[in-house]
Amino acid sequence: MNLEMVEQEIASTFCTYETSIEKRIRYISGMKHFAEYLDKNNIELDDVEESVIQNYANELRSYGYPEVFINDNIKAVRQYYSYSKAHDYILENGVLSD
Repeated sequence: MNLEMVEQEIASTFCTYETSIEKRIRYISGMKHFAEYLDKNNIELDDVEESVIQNYANELRSYGYPEVFINDNIKAVRQYYSYSKAHDYILENGVLSD
């Protein structure tokens, strides 16, 4: 994984969708931290499943990060993937599908 390119993708995604500068900064920071976790564990950004997100949260807890930090980062991750899916899927009858 090219971490620099991933960070550019993350920043671009949040700058496209988020109008609040505060949210952009918080989300970009959280996703950057998550991308570093992915890189350390040899997981590609496109290969993230719910179990990866849960493992990330558990690792943060084991390192003693405060819950507010963990919750903010998980929110950033979920927000990022909700935006990405909007590009890859079409909405049919209120359900995202491919």
